[in-house]
Amino acid sequence: MKFKCQLKVATGLLPITFAPILNLILLLIMFLMLTPFISYPTSIHTYLPRTITSDIVPEHTTTITITSEDIIYFENGILTDKELRKILQTPSLKKQPILIKADGRSSLARVIDVWNVCRELGLERVNIATTMSK
Repeated sequence: MKFKCQLKVATGLLPITFAPILNLILLLIMFLMLTPFISYPTSIHTYLPRTITSDIVPEHTTTITITSEDIIYFENGILTDKELRKILQTPSLKKQPILIKADGRSSLARVIDVWNVCRELGLERVNIATTMSK
């Protein structure tokens, strides 16, 4: 059985539909523009108080951040005092130095609360982050 085949020779370019290409370009532009607002912050921005003397803290430290609104962050997650106490009781964290990175506008009472939690749990290497004054 033989089928008839109709072949046509193309004369010139066939019309290209630009709608899918345009949609793809607009989606890429939208994602690139919205990514900075959606992505997780790598660090919480704090204004550290200034001191005359400072020491260099080792790389492997556990950082607790206190913002100007007195919110406690641990590994980019918000914690309460009880949750912080529960996390700091783990044996692996007891051996590491703790760095309290408190905003200069946060209340001193909140910083002391976090410091006391660390001391009550027997953590001896507790530091407060500052910037060096010129």
